[in-house]
Amino acid sequence: MSIIRTTWWTGFSVGIRLLAGLSLNKILAILVGPGGYATIGQFQNAVQLIFTVCGGAINNGVTKFTAEYESDEHRQASLWSTATRIILIASAAMAVLLTISTARLPLISCATRRSAVFLSGWQPASLCFRLTLC
Repeated sequence: MSIIRTTWWTGFSVGIRLLAGLSLNKILAILVGPGGYATIGQFQNAVQLIFTVCGGAINNGVTKFTAEYESDEHRQASLWSTATRIILIASAAMAVLLTISTARLPLISCATRRSAVFLSGWQPASLCFRLTLC
């Protein structure tokens, strides 16, 4: 595939993603209003923070040392097993913490009872999905 064709398809996919994101944001802003939209934004930030704690922060180090130990398969295997253990332990700890606090977390993070009820319904499914990605 030529560089021009690759560039065109990449630009096209970015444009489609941009239009989809703008459309979704507009629909959400109309449906939930400014306060609800801010609450959704805070919830997305919290989910991203949890994802980073679960193992997202370790990715750069694993990539760096995998490239550094390119010729040493034993060190790569040791690196990957250690990284896997760290991610599993962090994910398990976050899963326990979130399971324990799942009833109180929306009430603490939301200004109104209505938005807390909204987040209570979405929180377990979204966070369980995120934790499986860690």
